[in-house]
Amino acid sequence: MATFRILIICIVMSMGISLNAQFDLRGATESLELDCYRLTVDSLQPFGGLVSARVLDLTEPFSIYTEMFFGNDDEGGEGIAFFLQTTNQFDTSTETPYGLGMSQSSIAIEFDTHQDGDSLVSINDPAFDHIAIVRDGDFNHSSVNNLQGPVNASSNGNIEDGVAHDIKIEWQPESNTLTVLFECEERISYQIDLINEIFGGAEEVYYGFSASTFQAQNQQEICVVVNTLTDRLEDLVLCQGGKTQINSVRGGESYRWTPQEGLNNPFGASPVGTPNSDIIYSLEIETGFCDEVLNYEVNIQVHETTGPREFLPEDTTVCSNNVFSIDATLENATAYAWSTGLKEPIEAITRNGRYDVSVTIDGVCRVEDWLRISFSDGPSVALGNDTTICQRSSGLILKPIVEFEDLDFLWSDGSTTDSIFVNRPGAYTVQVENDCGSDVANILVSAEDCRNFYMPNAFSPNSDGINDLLFPFTESRDVTQITSYEIYDRWGVQVHSVENGMPNNPEMGWDGTYRDEPAPPGIYVYQIILQFRDGQESLIKGDFTLFK
Repeated sequence: MATFRILIICIVMSMGISLNAQFDLRGATESLELDCYRLTVDSLQPFGGLVSARVLDLTEPFSIYTEMFFGNDDEGGEGIAFFLQTTNQFDTSTETPYGLGMSQSSIAIEFDTHQDGDSLVSINDPAFDHIAIVRDGDFNHSSVNNLQGPVNASSNGNIEDGVAHDIKIEWQPESNTLTVLFECEERISYQIDLINEIFGGAEEVYYGFSASTFQAQNQQEICVVVNTLTDRLEDLVLCQGGKTQINSVRGGESYRWTPQEGLNNPFGASPVGTPNSDIIYSLEIETGFCDEVLNYEVNIQVHETTGPREFLPEDTTVCSNNVFSIDATLENATAYAWSTGLKEPIEAITRNGRYDVSVTIDGVCRVEDWLRISFSDGPSVALGNDTTICQRSSGLILKPIVEFEDLDFLWSDGSTTDSIFVNRPGAYTVQVENDCGSDVANILVSAEDCRNFYMPNAFSPNSDGINDLLFPFTESRDVTQITSYEIYDRWGVQVHSVENGMPNNPEMGWDGTYRDEPAPPGIYVYQIILQFRDGQESLIKGDFTLFK
């Protein structure tokens, strides 16, 4: 997959979107990492799309910075479309371009990568990759619903080049202008009264992206990081002692807030502000697109009325199928506003996520707090694969792999600790339990010698290529080092000595000579100091016979 650098900025002053539910996924769409999505795979006739969970306000301007990946097959297709429409539904029929069908009250910007070969005359589809602005789901470029284009998508030609492309879509309601930039070049622009000419006076519409392959195929992807400025970067009156998370536009390459006073991270997208007095923060964002820099300001007034900085419980995990209630009740509170839209002090939680609440005190200022809730189906436990210990070793510690803290343990030997020490073979079982349930894991511990080692009892250094060298060896990996290897004759004269080696190594062997002369036949003794894998060091003595 191509490397994506994404920033989408919708300045929509009348809506609030939970970051946990920016888009609903349609068709074959797969969620990838970093707010990226695979709309279609490289196969025939799949459809994929994203549609906003809530509406946006067309009376406010927006700029959308994104990167689109159109695949790497120049014969593939069909492309990706950005759309605005009054419904959040798609016509998923394979015979409708981009899954939009012929729905009324919609406008789309298509990035078309495939010439439809069976209908060249009827829809006037050009051979080059192109951009066009159409309405009401009608992608026939000969139709009156083709508002602008088609034009070349890129001055470089083919956009199915395995590269993610910088694309900016901009709406300016003051001039009623819709503009598209591709790789920093303006490719298409059109003036239209969207509210009245397209949407019959409706100011709020859904937006999103869709793609299809229909008669061709390609893997098509888009990264979408949406951060509205709805109750983000809005001026507010904060109660003395309170905090606020100043949520701005995510996805920029760098952020710089000034002044830095009262911010926990002046270089982050969404710092927590705890100013002690009135302050105006300025924000500069380097988008990473075409050297564009965005600038914003937020005015935070601090009222003399005091409020708590923290009043919600800490992040917590609760059992699935339960309802977790969060009580944000505060003295002298006059209004509550949860990120879910609830206006009451107590929120009933049934899904994972972050929950934010803003509480107005005495009708003059507000305080904010938030927490994350995770739901658990119960603990899970594992002890790993069956294992082996050495017979003369000290043993090993069995420590279960668990997901949560605050668990109760019960082992098969009656222990209730979170781990046990074992030095004997056998089957061991552990049960973990919490309020959400329990789980059991088993492991079989076997024992082995771990000291496999062998020295020949005779050798014949006669240069016949058989048994000409005498050295220690093993058929396993039980020996981790030979510290010393010494051989003596019957009178105690040392005839061979080697240090710091490994078994099965001929370079450690004795060739049956002493002072460059053949040693006489007879009985010799050896003395070897070994390190075994069970951690023990051993001195091994024995004898062998030298034959001629």
